[in-house]
Amino acid sequence: MDIKALRYFLAMVDYGSLTKAAEVVGVAQPALSQQLTALEAEFDVQLLHRSSKGIALTNAGRVLYRHACTILRQLSLASDEVKSIGAKVSGKVSIGLPPTVAARLVMPLIKTVRERFPEVCLQIFEGSNEQMRARFFNQRLDFVFLFRNTGSQTLEALPLAQEVLSLIGYPEQRLLRADQPGAAPILPIENLGSLPLVLPANSQEGLRHQIGEILAQRNIGVNVVVELDSLKYLLQCAREGLACTILPTSVLVGEYADLPHYQIQPEIKRPVSLCWLRSAQLMPAAHAVKEVVQEITGQLVSAGELLSV
Repeated sequence: MDIKALRYFLAMVDYGSLTKAAEVVGVAQPALSQQLTALEAEFDVQLLHRSSKGIALTNAGRVLYRHACTILRQLSLASDEVKSIGAKVSGKVSIGLPPTVAARLVMPLIKTVRERFPEVCLQIFEGSNEQMRARFFNQRLDFVFLFRNTGSQTLEALPLAQEVLSLIGYPEQRLLRADQPGAAPILPIENLGSLPLVLPANSQEGLRHQIGEILAQRNIGVNVVVELDSLKYLLQCAREGLACTILPTSVLVGEYADLPHYQIQPEIKRPVSLCWLRSAQLMPAAHAVKEVVQEITGQLVSAGELLSV
């Protein structure tokens, strides 16, 4: 089995098309197609379905994808461990972040790691909760940020902070309340059920799931009129008055800085934890990055941008 062919196979699956994968790995598309044909001939089974809409894994392809992730991950760990003996902290560290966490953390993380550990290569992936979980459990990430405060049989969770969620957009004024003259208006939580909302699709531990659970405890329905997994378009819908959304105010930067936002009362909070697989062997570079993440989130808590756990 050719390791290079396995890397190409993972790229095809991750990027959803041979054309995009060829661009990313830097080879011609016909050569990439030949590698796939050779793999399928070696295993005597079809690994991918190809169509005008892209590619999809067959059942055999799913099995190979899972094993290929493990094989390449172990090779990377072996390389990093050998290189780290008697050397400076070095190697690759991959992290998956949801957009709301990335907005605060990515640039400080990159700057600090570059200053302190110039031989560490950060691989940062931003995506929805579901996308990050899939990458993580396929062992494509060393760390992932998840909105939970406890671990499980398969993963370790280091609670770092809490996010406070706000209503963003243009709700009807009758739904808002001002406790004191001149004070910023707030939205009583029971009024959320009267608002059309645009939220991410429902997923395990995702924003939509967490909001739904909190409101269900109060017998409040959720009126979701659009489901979107794009932070940009969530904010765009709110800005155009199509529906309100619920997000941390830290996402209101750049062209969205002037979007109105309202405190929900009582507060809706969600925990943010740095997670890694219990079975994973964290290399020195990963330990170094984990300490930097803890330091930066501690600073954000001190600055009031996040709440303490």
